[in-house]
Amino acid sequence: MGMIRWLNRHRWGFALLWAVPALFLAAVSRTWRVGAVLLIWIPLAIAVAWLYFTALEKEMKQARDALEHCDPELLLRTSRELAEGFPLKRPRTRSVGISLGLSESTALFSMGREAEAARLLDRLEPWVQTSGGPNRATWLLNRATAALREKNGPRARRFLEEAERTVEAMAPEGRKASAWETILERYRWQLRFLEKEDPAQLLREVCSWLERPESLRLQVMDHYHAACCLRALGRTEEARPHLEFAVEFGGGLEVRRRAADLLKQLQRPETP
Repeated sequence: MGMIRWLNRHRWGFALLWAVPALFLAAVSRTWRVGAVLLIWIPLAIAVAWLYFTALEKEMKQARDALEHCDPELLLRTSRELAEGFPLKRPRTRSVGISLGLSESTALFSMGREAEAARLLDRLEPWVQTSGGPNRATWLLNRATAALREKNGPRARRFLEEAERTVEAMAPEGRKASAWETILERYRWQLRFLEKEDPAQLLREVCSWLERPESLRLQVMDHYHAACCLRALGRTEEARPHLEFAVEFGGGLEVRRRAADLLKQLQRPETP
C-alpha cells in the first residue's frame, strides 16, 4: 500500500522510476542516441506500469477479502485513498475510478451508511451511463440495495432486472469468473422476501446455501435471513441461534446490528 499511496500523490515518481534507470544504463553504455534510450525506456515503462496496476489490484483484493470477513472499513478506506489517483474526468483513468467509487459505495452500504452510499451513486451515475459490464452491473445492484433497504419492491425489481440483462450481455467467462449468478441469486431472494413469498420455501433455499462453503459475510447474511423466515413462520426459538451467529461474527456489518435488534425483540417477555 505504501508504494501505491506514494505514487498516487507524486505522479512524477512514475517518470523517475523508469527514466532514471534508462538514462543510467545509456550513460554506462556511453550511448546517448535517442533510439538507444527509448529501447531501454519503453520496456521499463511497461514494467513499472504493470507493477503499479498489479499492486493496485492486490490492495483491492485484500480490501474485498476483508469485507468477506465482515470488515468493510478496510474496503472503504482503500477505495477512497486509491480513487484520488483516478479522477473520473480523465478518460484513461475513468474506468478504474468508477470501479473504486462503486467499491466505496458497497462498503458504505455494508456499514449501514445508506445516505452516503446513495449520494455517491448519484455522483457516479453520469459516468456509469457510458460504462458497461461489471461497473454498470455493480452500480445497478447497489441501486437495488438502496431500494431494498427502503422496502421499495418495484424500484428494486427494476434495477435488478436491468442488472441481470447487463450481466447476461457480458462474456460467459466474465460471468463465471465473477460469480455473478451467486450475487444475483441473493438479490432475487431478498426481493422475494420483501414481496412476502412463502417463507417456508424461502427458508429451504437459505438453508441450502448454509450447507455450502461460503464466505463469512454470506454466512452471516444467510443466518440472519434464515432467522427472518423462521420468525415469519412463528418458530422464534429456532431463529435465535441464527441471530446469535450473526451477532457474534457480523463484525462491522450493518446486518449485525439488525440481528442484535431482532434478538432483543425475541427475548422480550410476551405481554398477556
